[in-house]
Amino acid sequence: MSETQQSFFSVSCEFTLFADPLPADKRLVDGDTLLAMMPRAFKLMAQVNEVEQRCQPLMASLAQHAAELAEYLSLQNLKLDMVLQLQLEKSTEAQYRCQGVRFGGSGAQVHSDEALEPGTILEIKLLVPEENVAVFAVAELTQCLPQEDGYLWDLDFTSIIEADQERLVHASLQVEQRLLRARAQARREQHTP
Repeated sequence: MSETQQSFFSVSCEFTLFADPLPADKRLVDGDTLLAMMPRAFKLMAQVNEVEQRCQPLMASLAQHAAELAEYLSLQNLKLDMVLQLQLEKSTEAQYRCQGVRFGGSGAQVHSDEALEPGTILEIKLLVPEENVAVFAVAELTQCLPQEDGYLWDLDFTSIIEADQERLVHASLQVEQRLLRARAQARREQHTP
């Protein structure tokens, strides 16, 4: 489990974040405590992601020899991931439901209808469906800025499972790569007579 304040790259992306206040003494919790706090559905999603990571080399090898089977298995995996993401979003209840603005391995920025005091400790559930990411962590609200239509919260993770942090870093890089490709494509289209 990562309890250090490392600074990671973050990326603009739409996602959903559910948050519940925690007592200040829960700011830093050990890995066992964090796992005990984690909802079962998030544990399941973490296990599915772990299995997927272990199977990636096998799928790459299979794709060389049986492309159609590999494609079929990938589509089945995608379907399972989409069902799990939908179930997570529908079954998650929290005091605050926020719309994500930015995320990365060290924190997130979200839009909320409600203001909270900086220093508030929150149990968060972060869902990025397009990247198949579902993360449970403890975060500290470091800033709450008023906006025209609500508040912008800056959250720093204080306790997060290391594998979840790695998933967030990987997902943020994937999103950034897609954004860069889209920008490059738009520039090429602008310069095409």
